[in-house]
Amino acid sequence: MDKIDFTKLVIEEAELQIDLKEALENWWYPHLNHNIFRLKRPGYQAFKKITPEFKFKSNFHPCGKIYKMFSKLNCPYFIHFESRNVSVHIFSTKIATVIGLYGNIDDYLKTL
Repeated sequence: MDKIDFTKLVIEEAELQIDLKEALENWWYPHLNHNIFRLKRPGYQAFKKITPEFKFKSNFHPCGKIYKMFSKLNCPYFIHFESRNVSVHIFSTKIATVIGLYGNIDDYLKTL
């Protein structure tokens, strides 16, 4: 699936009254690579309405490296920064299960 497919699915399942183009612009961070699924807060809120969310704490320092690491995730995700703490909210049961097998998200990302 790509961003358009994910967006259409959420709009339909949550019965949201939003235009696809508007949702694409407001829900996703723009990137040259359209297979990077980082959500903005409005997208995060929309996904939470219909999809299980899995929260993982990360020890990566909030700098440029974190974006490179998380860009390897192939599912919608939201990065929450709070002071020096970083948490990642994943919207994929399959990937969340694999992360659980690794023990934490940082070790999982190092393997990608």
